[in-house]
Amino acid sequence: MSAPSSARLIGLAPVYDAATRILMLGSFPSPASLAARQYYAHPQNQFWKLMGALLDAPLHDLPYPQRIGHLLRHGVGVWDVYQSCARPGALDADIRAGKANDFSMLLKQTPCLASLCFNGKTAGKFAPRLTALARAAGRELTTHILPSSSPAYTLPFARKLERWRAAAYMGETRFPDFAGECRLVTEADSADAGLQGCMDAALVDVGNWTDGCGKT
Repeated sequence: MSAPSSARLIGLAPVYDAATRILMLGSFPSPASLAARQYYAHPQNQFWKLMGALLDAPLHDLPYPQRIGHLLRHGVGVWDVYQSCARPGALDADIRAGKANDFSMLLKQTPCLASLCFNGKTAGKFAPRLTALARAAGRELTTHILPSSSPAYTLPFARKLERWRAAAYMGETRFPDFAGECRLVTEADSADAGLQGCMDAALVDVGNWTDGCGKT
């Protein structure tokens, strides 16, 4: 059942850590994702199949905590541009009175962040704002507006994957193996910078999991 137009919906907590290099930004969770408290929970959404192809792992077939662990180990985070909104339907076009997430806090918590990948055009509208915010903080981030993983966007999977691969591989022939190197740097600096290798449960909203950060 669709939420009433007057209902205020609250999105999901971000999934990233201090070693995150690429942040995948959607618009706002679908009703299925909000109900499951999981990113891209709708079975027809292609996000996990796309990321699985990029990381050469069967993410779509794994339990959600293991999916998140794979992303974080490869320096990939997930979030949305809207923190809350009213949405009488399930489509991006139905979003009303959207409130943006606090991206200034994001920059403080992700010293290794290099690239923002926007999952669809609605999220991509935030690219200029986040680029300006990063520059004001003395950071330069690359941005990519990708074809939406939503089943409502009917571009063939192979063509979506081609665009996603070009953005994520950063000119390499496979997904860059940079997360470990960045993690070593951030862990060495954590005492001075007040950063940890992994965010606590308030920042990494994946329930009880053991992948990546050893969190239980």
